Amino acid sequence: MRILAAGIASLALAGCSSTEDKAAKFVDEGSKAFEAKGLEVSAVNTSVEVRDAEIVRATNGTAAIVTLRNKGARPLQKVPIALDVADAAGKSIWKNDTSGLQTSLVAVPVLAVGANTVWINNQVLPVTGTAATVKVRVGAAKPAPAALPKTTVSPPELEGDPVDGVAARGELSNDSKVEQKELVVYGLARKDGKIVAAGRAIVPRVRAQTKARYAIFFIGDPRGAALEVSAPPTTLPGEG
Repeated sequence: MRILAAGIASLALAGCSSTEDKAAKFVDEGSKAFEAKGLEVSAVNTSVEVRDAEIVRATNGTAAIVTLRNKGARPLQKVPIALDVADAAGKSIWKNDTSGLQTSLVAVPVLAVGANTVWINNQVLPVTGTAATVKVRVGAAKPAPAALPKTTVSPPELEGDPVDGVAARGELSNDSKVEQKELVVYGLARKDGKIVAAGRAIVPRVRAQTKARYAIFFIGDPRGAALEVSAPPTTLPGEG
């Protein structure tokens, strides 16, 4: 998808309802397009600050962890995140611009105003070399409703899985009136201030005002580390 950051953002925030509708339609169509054609961010979204971007490697894979902050006046939805992973010499060895990727691997579902949001891609797959650093470009996105659906994630408990290794299991609650679909639960493990493990889980469906279980399998070893989990809403009012 070709995302025209400056133009689309300004149109989406304009006061004219017809212009706003056109901008929203353009971004919606683009969201479907990058799934088929691959992600392309042609200009940086200046309303979003990349606070941190790190790589975690382990024998079971590589993950990119990005911390974002929305400095704008409105929440944003389906915010495109372009990753460029490099080796220790600075050579680009992987990007998340392959066609057909899950939306959750190329975009963060929502960015609330003034809050830090963690987004994880746990499917970094360099063809050659070893991932060392990651550059991040954030694309244009349309405003989200001021009142976002609320989700609550319980503190996880680590359990050993005989097949997949250590998992963080817990319960999440959809406290809103909007059924959540393909809800992504992000998990981080920090030890001595350093990220030592990261992972995510997708819960296919959480009905309004109900609860569901989640299980996050990590890249890296979360044992003995402080765990952080979050689940930003993926389905907003008015979406099917």
